[in-house]
Amino acid sequence: MQANFLLERELVKDLEYGKDSSPNFMVHFHSHIEIYLIHSGEVEVLINGQRKKLHAGEISVAFSYDAHGYRTVGEADTEYLIIPTSYCAEIQPFLSGKRMNSPFISDPKTYEIVSECMVKLRSGLHEVSKRGYVYEILGAILDHALQASESGGQSPGFSAEVLIYISEHFREEITLSEVAKTFGYHPSYLSRIFRQTFGISFGGYLT
Repeated sequence: MQANFLLERELVKDLEYGKDSSPNFMVHFHSHIEIYLIHSGEVEVLINGQRKKLHAGEISVAFSYDAHGYRTVGEADTEYLIIPTSYCAEIQPFLSGKRMNSPFISDPKTYEIVSECMVKLRSGLHEVSKRGYVYEILGAILDHALQASESGGQSPGFSAEVLIYISEHFREEITLSEVAKTFGYHPSYLSRIFRQTFGISFGGYLT
């Protein structure tokens, strides 16, 4: 299934969180970290080809450029947290080049920690306190399920810049060489990093 680059999301640089009774989104990707908590009901989640119906007490985690989508079965009570990579720049080195064993978490302890932090985020805290709870959420997720990826990827910031450039200029018949020159890279290097990061060739994505 083709995943769409969500440019609108990419341009938002603020933390986003809230409740959602019916998450339904086509498969898409962006550089932001996207977390969903299921409090009740049933939500079918697809992340990087892994599909699962989540129920109360479960969490989904899509890291930078993970292709993800949602389909609610009936009605559900969920919460979401969308974290721009710039918001957690200090811990980005711990997140870059990593993937989860599974993007789905069923651990009650992790769910409890994340739920409590979400309550705090909704209570109108100072920006510094909000950042602290976001870090606590990411720390709980890392402690539970994160492992080093077998393949290192380019930084999310670089990837976002390239994808935004393509989105803005693809009607101009741009080439790999032109994009590589724009960002100061050799074409063969950009081609390799692009395929490694997104799992598709530059030409295939452009098409």
